[in-house]
Amino acid sequence: MKCIGLVGVDGTDSAMLYRRRLECEVARRWGRRYVQSMITMDLQIDPLSAAMKARDWNAMAEQIRLAAIRLAGLGAKGIVLCSSILHIGPERLNLKLPILHIADATLSAVRGSKIKRLGLLGTRYREEDLFWRARFHRGGFPDVFVPTEADREKVTDIVVNELRRGVVRMSSAAELTRVIYSLRVAGAKSVIFAVPDLVLALTNAEAVLHAYDARECQISAVLNWVKPARERKNLAPGNPDIK
Repeated sequence: MKCIGLVGVDGTDSAMLYRRRLECEVARRWGRRYVQSMITMDLQIDPLSAAMKARDWNAMAEQIRLAAIRLAGLGAKGIVLCSSILHIGPERLNLKLPILHIADATLSAVRGSKIKRLGLLGTRYREEDLFWRARFHRGGFPDVFVPTEADREKVTDIVVNELRRGVVRMSSAAELTRVIYSLRVAGAKSVIFAVPDLVLALTNAEAVLHAYDARECQISAVLNWVKPARERKNLAPGNPDIK
């Protein structure tokens, strides 16, 4: 099985949660011995927070570049960035290791449906919206709707100050559902959850719009990529391996 490097940061879509999900699924599919083919590395929180606050994406990208070099030295053959936000920086890098991109993985999942107009929920920065939209536009999905700036701030506040602390308020769930409904009114036929925490509060979101959990789409793509050689010939149609 190919060795994968997981890059995360405490407080931002935890790499440990990604690893646990991957470990469970790898062990279930191919056995516990393959679980060792994962390396987790967290970025330093203070420099990363400072870069995000200043919107210095070059500084954030440099941290990711250094992490990728260290992971490559430890044997990683590909990189998983365990947060939508972290994908802003690497757009500016030419890394030797492939990044299993969260938007590409989600795009592959969405292609299986007939839906062409999508909503995006959970992004914190305009630059984050831009890479999602660019990737989907290149993939034949030109219409990606995002909340208003005021609604984006409300969603971010709920995610950071409530959901990531394990707090799920009915009032916040109602507010998130309202934002999803606004995306539906704008023209969206499905919604993408850019951060996994939203699932905690939106178990009934399907009543408004069909939802795609970007983390689960990314994990599915990673599992296809790391698949042991003896399993590759059994890839299901419509679920291609990532090169």
